[in-house]
Amino acid sequence: MLAVRVLAAVAASAAISTTVAGPLIPPAGSPSPTYKTLQQVEPRGDINAINPLGAFDHPIFVAGSYYLTDNINSSSTYQIGVLTDNIVIDLNGFTIDGQDAAAACILVNFPGGSVTIRNGTLVGSKALAIEVSNPNTTRVVLEDVTVKECVGGVQLGFGGSMLRCLVSGITGNTPAIVGASDVTVRETSVAGINAVGMNLGDRATVQHVRVRSTGGVGILAGTEARIEGATVTDAGDSAIFTGDRANVRDVVVLNPGDRGVSVGARSTVTNAVVDGANATGILTGAGSRIEGSVAENCSADGITAGSDNVIVNCIARGNGDDGIESSGSSVIENCVANFNVDEGIFVGTGSIVRGCTAAQNDSIGILAGFSSNIQSCTVYNNGSHGIQINGDSTVRFCQADNNGRLTSSGAGIRNIGSGTVIDSCGATDNDEGIFAVNDTLVMRCFADGNGTDYLIAPGMPVTPIANLSTAGPFDNIEGF
Repeated sequence: MLAVRVLAAVAASAAISTTVAGPLIPPAGSPSPTYKTLQQVEPRGDINAINPLGAFDHPIFVAGSYYLTDNINSSSTYQIGVLTDNIVIDLNGFTIDGQDAAAACILVNFPGGSVTIRNGTLVGSKALAIEVSNPNTTRVVLEDVTVKECVGGVQLGFGGSMLRCLVSGITGNTPAIVGASDVTVRETSVAGINAVGMNLGDRATVQHVRVRSTGGVGILAGTEARIEGATVTDAGDSAIFTGDRANVRDVVVLNPGDRGVSVGARSTVTNAVVDGANATGILTGAGSRIEGSVAENCSADGITAGSDNVIVNCIARGNGDDGIESSGSSVIENCVANFNVDEGIFVGTGSIVRGCTAAQNDSIGILAGFSSNIQSCTVYNNGSHGIQINGDSTVRFCQADNNGRLTSSGAGIRNIGSGTVIDSCGATDNDEGIFAVNDTLVMRCFADGNGTDYLIAPGMPVTPIANLSTAGPFDNIEGF
């Protein structure tokens, strides 16, 4: 019985194999190719073969893909005219040389749509390298394009982008890269520009770019800009300048002719390094945040912030005015401000300064307005006072040492208003230890080695601590 079943299975298998197998004898005749040509896969037009028409050496009227087969040299007209949308141009490694023509190498003139230009060089135009003449043109995309030695740079229209491009030697008064809005520039370098490096409009995205030697602003953007990983060197004006709600992070700015990084209200600046600005290093509008940033050797303030700012983990060093200056209702935390020509840290009314160090500044280490709170700060060897506050403020857990370097009356901690509390602080080796006017509560403090340990307004009872080892439970409270 088993043998019968095996034979039946073998027969069925043979029947199936016979059914699905193809013929073993090849068809008659010679074999013919079955692949498609590149022209069939992606139909492309030879730009060099397009005849001149009107103001254009090579006008493109039909959507599709085009490529160069040779360099283009012309000194009389536009070299290429893109006169319809949905165009892709592969320069194929060749060069379009304007030969000092007073016309753009490539003119883009259509409403809407898009054009992509890649892989080549544009040079020698006495006008723009790429001109967008229709104000409604969108999405001009440049990839691996070099633009050099032209009077003008490139225009991207609305929503355009640049990737791995180089723009250099732009001699005119227009920006090297211009975008209407919503443009993206990535992995691109700009150098040797007579005017602005990039002027990109609102909602621009700029990532991993290098901008060097511009006559104007290095990177100029409108509101809601995102600038990340940029290096800007030797800008003739501000290095980075944006509108409100900007996000600037991981940037390096060296020797700008004006401000280093300047952003509008409600913006963030993170991990920025500014060295040698000819004005303020980092400037923010109201309601902004600066974190992990460094501003040094600037001719004005290192950091200037509007009201309601938060400044965290920053360094301001060797600047020509204040190290860090902020308007009222701001928070300065875990910052260092050293070797500045004026104040180390200067904050307006209702601010908090916490965990900061201010040393070797030529004026006051920390200067705070009314209703401020100074906590856990260290100030030493400043030219004037270590800490100065106005009325209705508190100073707690601070240490002031050896202040008054450039004057004979530098106090470690100085209150010039009423209603202030100085609590658990130390003042040593200053011209004056703790200076306070009327209605100041000084408690749990230690002053020693100063020219005068305590200068308290007349009429305020004071019980100095003569011997801490024998002090009673209330002997460490002084004031009122």
